[in-house]
Amino acid sequence: LSGMMHRSMPDGTPIGAGIWAADGAPPIGLAYGIAVALLVRERTGKGQKIETSLLQMAIAMQHVDLVRPAVEPPEGRTPANQATFAPYCGLDGQWFLPAAVNDKEWVKMARAVGLEELGTDPAFVTVQARSDHASELFEILSGIYATKSRDEWLRLLHEHDVPCAPILPRDDVFHHPQVLENEMIVEVEHATAGPTKMLGVPIKMSGNHTRSHRPSPLQGEHTFEVLRELGYDESTINKMRN
Repeated sequence: LSGMMHRSMPDGTPIGAGIWAADGAPPIGLAYGIAVALLVRERTGKGQKIETSLLQMAIAMQHVDLVRPAVEPPEGRTPANQATFAPYCGLDGQWFLPAAVNDKEWVKMARAVGLEELGTDPAFVTVQARSDHASELFEILSGIYATKSRDEWLRLLHEHDVPCAPILPRDDVFHHPQVLENEMIVEVEHATAGPTKMLGVPIKMSGNHTRSHRPSPLQGEHTFEVLRELGYDESTINKMRN
């Protein structure tokens, strides 16, 4: 329902998002809502109920794209799938993503691939022009990028100040130096699964450092603690358990 599967294969088959976007986003939305509600409670003394849904957060994850003014500008809206920020395959079969989002970056990219004249070609000189001729430009760039290995292109693009990155297989994310340095993947000891690598904390706070990471709890692991917090005594809890 969210429109997230709007892209399609050439035969019209819808393409999935590739991640559990609808399931993963609601906790983020709830955390934001709870933080705001706590601030309001601090100021007013009043609490409130916080709600979201899979659909609402799946739509929220597309906040940059789901924008439609009542009157479109004459040139229309530039689609996200442009040739200047699309995946390309190098000579070694490894994929990478160069990203020339604006006109200055496009001129740099054209220079990096050895076709400086494309930077001033009327067919590609503006964002809208590159959008209108995306298929043609994609064919040109695909042919060029297929002549060198991925790492060669990454070096050249970096030298020309063009944003770019390798497209990592998901398994490689677990070992990437930047991911590990920022503690975005951490190892915990799970009660049944043993040593397990999982997501670290993505938000860093200068005054509140991350505590030691813990695995997700087992089913019912904290029932006793929760019921004690709700005011039940040990005898009553044991009766319910029995």
